[in-house]
Amino acid sequence: MEKEYRKYVDYLIREIKMYPKFKYDTIYFGGGTPSLLPVEMIREIMDELEWSENAEITLELNPTDMTLEKLKEIQEIGINRLSIGIQSFQNHVLKFLGRLHSGEDAVRVFRDARNAGFENISIDLMFGIPNQSLEDLKKDLETILQLSPENISIYSLIWEEGTVFWSKLQKGLLSEMDQDLEAEMYEEIMNFLQKNGYVHYEISNFSKKGMGGVHNLKYWRNKEFIGAGLSAATYYKGKRYSNVRAFSKYYRCIEENIFPVDDKSIETVDKEEEE
Repeated sequence: MEKEYRKYVDYLIREIKMYPKFKYDTIYFGGGTPSLLPVEMIREIMDELEWSENAEITLELNPTDMTLEKLKEIQEIGINRLSIGIQSFQNHVLKFLGRLHSGEDAVRVFRDARNAGFENISIDLMFGIPNQSLEDLKKDLETILQLSPENISIYSLIWEEGTVFWSKLQKGLLSEMDQDLEAEMYEEIMNFLQKNGYVHYEISNFSKKGMGGVHNLKYWRNKEFIGAGLSAATYYKGKRYSNVRAFSKYYRCIEENIFPVDDKSIETVDKEEEE
């Protein structure tokens, strides 16, 4: 895999160089599992970027294959915020989702991140999963309270066409959660987190006071951002667009020194929407 990582990072850096130099106030390594990259390659990407003194620099990671040593290395190269894809602390829920980590792995990685020096950690929590009970969710919330992350992102299961879940739904192997129960779960999350000092600052996000994700808020405030890499989304110079999804197309575009944009995704934002 190292050879594939090396090629991708080299091309990603070439794409970054195609844009003008900016001083960024947020940088977000996400969309997939960027933490799989060797830390040295993440550092190489960061070396191509300039950022302000108090910039928020986030790295998404999953609890699998993450050690205290690697977390320390990640912190040392300048990453100052983590977004951990935990989803649930209940093992039967994680198994249903096809996650490779256990609830115990999730707790261990979170605590390792604290020991590595991270003072700004966000975790993902899912609800509305077919085999998940309200009691499962309450246990997740109690664990979250014990860990005390700065940010919690919540998501319900989306039945997206073309996914394994969608296929099983169509075959009758799965059924959607009762809407009343899903609504009750959302209410439980809101009430529990707000009661315990978290601010509901955006539909899917809660944070400790003053610790909301700066990068997330850019999307909600309609601020421009540049995305680099496969499938990355961008909002730049009044246009929204996404990069191509196939490696072959991505590499070919970079080799031809043209932006690897999916032409079908280009959308011009009118002045009223910009404001």
